[in-house]
Amino acid sequence: MTCSPTMAFLAVLALVATSLQGQARASSPERWFVRGETADVRSEPADGAERVTQAHPGTEVVVIEQAGDWAKVRIPAQGNYPGWMRTSDLVPARKAQAFASARQLAVVRVARTSVLESASSGGRAVAEVTLGAILGVPGRGGGFVRVVVPGGDPGYVRDDAVAVYDRDGTPPRRGTDGIISTAMQLVGVPYLWGGMGVDGVDCSGFVYTVFYVNGVVLPRDAHEQYQVGVPVDRHHLRPGDLVFYSTYAAGPSHVGIYIGEHRVIQSGSGTGGVAVIDLDDPHYGPKYIGARRVIGAKGR
Repeated sequence: MTCSPTMAFLAVLALVATSLQGQARASSPERWFVRGETADVRSEPADGAERVTQAHPGTEVVVIEQAGDWAKVRIPAQGNYPGWMRTSDLVPARKAQAFASARQLAVVRVARTSVLESASSGGRAVAEVTLGAILGVPGRGGGFVRVVVPGGDPGYVRDDAVAVYDRDGTPPRRGTDGIISTAMQLVGVPYLWGGMGVDGVDCSGFVYTVFYVNGVVLPRDAHEQYQVGVPVDRHHLRPGDLVFYSTYAAGPSHVGIYIGEHRVIQSGSGTGGVAVIDLDDPHYGPKYIGARRVIGAKGR
């Protein structure tokens, strides 16, 4: 069958459109998630490279490129924080469909909790999850939430150990009492440069995680956290305010959370990890440079 020049032209256009659609599908980025445990993010693709941050299980990352056993990523939840992660710490959405397709998520709000085989406090533990971990939620009821860990098996966690929210949202917000309660659970956790987890945490990673699980999203690093909220005079501090110090570098390089009665909870190398100190602590007090209010501030 022959066709007119117009028909031929339309056929070519159809072929081009089909080709472009195929290219668009092929170039669309694949979704990746952190699996298992809180994972290191390095400055270079090497285990000995500087740890710049960590990512909690269930965190979505954007893979920019891969080099052997490493993937260059950025982490949207941490303000597109860049770095390198081992590919063994990641799982693509196509291999974690139950998690990737869940319409609701749950963030762990306690230091540690077990994922149980059945919805019973006496059920066998199939996994352990820690503060900040993000789980998919297929269902809930009877004091338990049915969850799935990226790349893992489904199970159940106690309802009071997590906060459930829609995938396109953020964890439900709790006020100052919730933030301080979460922070106090981590007293004794050792200091770890770049750390974000219950096995080791740095100052800004501690603040970021505590606020995030309580529904307040902050920048990852202390100098950026110093730009959030509104300035607060030292004599008008309220529980939940962020307090900043100039320690190893000029400007705000250390941060803690004011908890009232002249006390601050922070994770510092000078205290060996998460500890409550006096606002006028002999080591940190002289290095105090200011405070910011992010809870109750306008727009927050």
